[in-house]
Amino acid sequence: MANNIEKQLKEISERLEQGVKEIFTSERYTEYLNTMSKFHNYSFNNTLLITMQKPEATLVAGYQAWQKKFNRHVKRGEKGIQIIAPAPIREKQEIEKIDPVTKEPVIGDDGQPETEIVEMVIPRFRVTTVFDVSQTEGEPIAELEVSELTGSVQFYDTFMEALQNISPGPIHMMEIEGEAKGYYHQTEKYIAIQEDGTVKSSFSKFMTEEEMNNLIAAMNGEAGDLLLFAADKNKVVWDVLGNLRLELAKQMELLDKNQYNFLWVTEFPLLEWSDEQNRYLAMHHPFTMPMEEDLQYIDSEPGRVRAKAYDIVLNGNEIGGGSVRIFQNDVQEKMFEVLGFTKEQAYEQFGFLLDAFKYGVPPHAGLAYGLDRMVMLMAKEDSIRDVIAFPKVKDASDLMTEAPSGVDQKQLDELCLAITKKEERETFLV
Repeated sequence: MANNIEKQLKEISERLEQGVKEIFTSERYTEYLNTMSKFHNYSFNNTLLITMQKPEATLVAGYQAWQKKFNRHVKRGEKGIQIIAPAPIREKQEIEKIDPVTKEPVIGDDGQPETEIVEMVIPRFRVTTVFDVSQTEGEPIAELEVSELTGSVQFYDTFMEALQNISPGPIHMMEIEGEAKGYYHQTEKYIAIQEDGTVKSSFSKFMTEEEMNNLIAAMNGEAGDLLLFAADKNKVVWDVLGNLRLELAKQMELLDKNQYNFLWVTEFPLLEWSDEQNRYLAMHHPFTMPMEEDLQYIDSEPGRVRAKAYDIVLNGNEIGGGSVRIFQNDVQEKMFEVLGFTKEQAYEQFGFLLDAFKYGVPPHAGLAYGLDRMVMLMAKEDSIRDVIAFPKVKDASDLMTEAPSGVDQKQLDELCLAITKKEERETFLV
């Protein structure tokens, strides 16, 4: 029996040697690559043997395996594919016992090395016969190929997000010449995927194709573009997209801290609506001058009125702001009225100011700069805490001066202040 196995192995080894010469010195090398792509978990030898005997094979299994695992049987007269299969043998051998700590032989009481019986696995191989699925018939084979993923696949966005997370490099959608669906760039270390022209969106199922196309056209979207949307009240949308824009710029390293880009922001709304208080609030402060041409809307469309307010921005950071102040009594009274003050309440709280307007107040404006933020940008830091001598932490405490700290009773008495301590209740666990 052993001589027969050795004879078969010798014959197939000679065939392998001849096959290597034929494939790697001819155009059949492409056949081998094609087979290797389908049997990537097979050894080099077996992939080569399959290529030599049945290069069109796609799925192979033994005679019994086709019956037991797939409910199929090999067709009569089919010639099998011979490959090499592992056939290890187990033998018991007596060896010296080794101390696991010292790695030295264990010496017995008689001064001789102790021995133990262990089972050794000795690698052996044999020639076996397998058959391709095309050589069998019976129940249908389960679909082995994954359909090409497109935007219509369920949970496509979740799948792509997971793929991005585990990817060894960034994934780029781009146009690829030829029939390839994608590739991995060895030098630049990124994965390229062929653009398919489909729209991949979390809300596309709620829109018709025409609506989606119109939306893309309105944003001049092209294949490979990422279009970001937010839907909510104006302030929420503006804040979300604004912060998203800055975060993307940071991740894509588009921000150059060596450049200083200034701009003025003007024509702020005078008022903003508060759902919580169910009324308009001053966006800047209640003494900001409205634009004269917008005063006609102050009663009918208060949200349309623009303010004579302005901010100066450096590299996306507000470093200063101010406004032209109201210097006319009737405009100031109207402003308080829009904010929900009665005339009596306005004079009770701000009478000193309204009375001063009667004596004539010249037009005046102001602008306040945040020097700490300017220093932060000049020092190319990301937080003003890095340039403030005594920065506060999140709970508003000062770690350098340990403020706020306790005060003595005399100081409290001078300010007519009292401290009320809350009763601490003991908690019992049952």
